[in-house]
Order: sequence, then C-alpha cells, then structure tokens
Amino acid sequence: MTSYLTSHHVMPLATAANGELWTANLFYCFDEGRIRLLFYTSPDTRHGRLPLAEPRVAATSSATSHGCPASSSRAGR
Repeated sequence: MTSYLTSHHVMPLATAANGELWTANLFYCFDEGRIRLLFYTSPDTRHGRLPLAEPRVAATSSATSHGCPASSSRAGR
C-alpha cells in the first residue's frame, strides 16, 4: 500500500458541511510516518473551507486509466 500511495499523487476529495456538497481532484503527498494523506489548498476554496466546518471527508486513489471504455468496439451496444 505504501508503494502505491507514494507512486500516485491525485485523489478525488468529497466534502459536505452546512448542507453544501463538493468534490475536487487534489494533489496529495503520503506521510508514511503518520500514515496520512496531506494536501494543501487555500481556505478560501470550497474544498478548503468545507473540511474546516466538517472534518469527515471521503477520498479515493486509483491508478491512471489507459483508455476510455467508450472507445472500445462494444460502445453503444
């Protein structure tokens, strides 16, 4: 898992607070010593402001996709 997290650097972050929902793709760094993902942003952005009001967030990380499913010969069937 450590190898994966240190070799990837983009995560979608989902936040919600005060009835407002928001998602954003962010660059992250993996802090192996404390086992956490760190991202830096301005508190003036929605993805910076909402976690300050409600620190429970959801994030994922996935390998870069090579190709689009819609481009396959089965698209549109």
